[in-house]
Amino acid sequence: MRILQIAVAASLAVVAAARSAAAQMDDKQFYAGIGFAFGSFDMSANGFALPTTYKSNIAYYGELGLRLKPAFSLGFEADYYTKSNSGTTFKVWYYNAAAAFYPARGSDLWIKVLAGYANTTGDVTYGGGGYGGGSSMGGFDMGLGVGYDWRLGADKKYAIVPFVQYLAQLSGGTFSNDPANLSYRSSLFMIGGAIALLH
Repeated sequence: MRILQIAVAASLAVVAAARSAAAQMDDKQFYAGIGFAFGSFDMSANGFALPTTYKSNIAYYGELGLRLKPAFSLGFEADYYTKSNSGTTFKVWYYNAAAAFYPARGSDLWIKVLAGYANTTGDVTYGGGGYGGGSSMGGFDMGLGVGYDWRLGADKKYAIVPFVQYLAQLSGGTFSNDPANLSYRSSLFMIGGAIALLH
């Protein structure tokens, strides 16, 4: 929990710094977006492989921040995935600071780098064992994405944002009720779209 608080605080500090640095720039926009995607989830540990039935479902996306065109944007992003089967449920959140770069001046194509914290909870009962409800693990994560701001309307204040991105937990975490005390890592691939407000 302390690592999560530090990651969130750092992300908010990045957004605040970007807003301050951009105070005198003419072409800047606050943005907020929500969306969903096809999600391909995985979680692994030495001697453990996640059953296929938990590996695909709808994933959800939310982001807010400041676009500092034509160069880049800075913000905070949260991504969520869950899958249940036969009384077992996995839920994962990725909380990340997000920096997007526009490689071509005048284009709304962007490449995004993410860094933050991944947290997975599970009530894992298959195989006759279990970790118990609400058991969780987490660790530092990073990600990479690409997308496009397809702006709508005469004032260009709204956009449809198709995107693809991949998030991976780099530091292992242990479920509190795991009798094997294994170190797990999660990952999530997303391909989907969002609706964004740019103001």
